[in-house]
Amino acid sequence: MTATEDRRAQILRISTRLFSQKGYARTTLEDVATEIGFTKPAIYHWFDSKDQILFEIHRDIVAPALEEVREIRASGGSPADQLRRILAAHVERVLLNADANTVFARESAQLTTERAAQIGDLDRAYEREVRAVYAAGVASGEFADVDPIIAIGTLLSACSWVSQWFRPEGSLNATQVNTMIGSLLEQGYRGGNP
Repeated sequence: MTATEDRRAQILRISTRLFSQKGYARTTLEDVATEIGFTKPAIYHWFDSKDQILFEIHRDIVAPALEEVREIRASGGSPADQLRRILAAHVERVLLNADANTVFARESAQLTTERAAQIGDLDRAYEREVRAVYAAGVASGEFADVDPIIAIGTLLSACSWVSQWFRPEGSLNATQVNTMIGSLLEQGYRGGNP
């Protein structure tokens, strides 16, 4: 990684944390620059606007997720195995990037129309890939015959919301939480222990 990439990554990391803590609207580029230890105009060397930073935070959440789900589908396995791996990867991404996922969940409306459309296209492509896995599972009899839009919307929402309530300083670690969520989503909440 070059010094430019390091500085760029640092700006994204600090911005993500501040947007998550204070909100996008209340965070200024001056806040970001102060936190890093340089002037606000220096940020414009790497980003054309605060909106571009917000866009890249969003893109860095959804683009790798889309790539990963496509890799999981291409690797084969039953729909149940693929969906288990997709949901576990989704929860892991959320747990490892809690601030970015909080920004993604809360600040999407702050993107420009054009940038929101680009993120929306990526997000819909991701959901289509996961719905296709669910539809294959319904066809094979592995999954309940629930409309894939409802099933996957519910499952992904449950996985995504982890960033809003999980605190790593608690008694459970991220791996334990991921395992429990996977069991609960796969087995349901009635009977037995997840």
